[in-house]
This record gives sequence, C-alpha cells and structure tokens, in this order.
Amino acid sequence: AKEEVRVGYFVRIKADDEEVEEKVRAVFGEVEVIDGLDSEYAFITKVMKERQFAEKMNDLGEVQIISTIRIQE
Repeated sequence: AKEEVRVGYFVRIKADDEEVEEKVRAVFGEVEVIDGLDSEYAFITKVMKERQFAEKMNDLGEVQIISTIRIQE
C-alpha cells in the first residue's frame, strides 16, 4: 500500500525565522537542514512511511509549503 512505502522527504517551507526551525525539529526530530536559501527553510527528513510524513506535515500547522519531494533510499 502507498502509505506503507518508506522514503525520506526534501521539504521547502516559505519562512525566514528561527520559529519554523524549532517547530520542524519538534515535529520531525533530527532533520538535515539545507542552508543558503533566501526566505525559505528547507530540510530532509529521516526515512518514514508516507502516512507518518502526512501526519507530521499536518502537525506543523500553518506553514506555507513550497514543495515536497520524495527521496528514495
């Protein structure tokens, strides 16, 4: 089933404050932050099921998502 596939995700969020980083780390735990992007916060998640990712993105609340890309193992 699609929601059982385990992949990592590259996520871009429109933001330029530390609050977003704190929120992302609180929801996703350890993430790989991509630096050097103006007015956005980008990160790569650990490998997880699609259902878990969807739940975590929902838990982030009011953020403006620019894009999410699945990363195969």
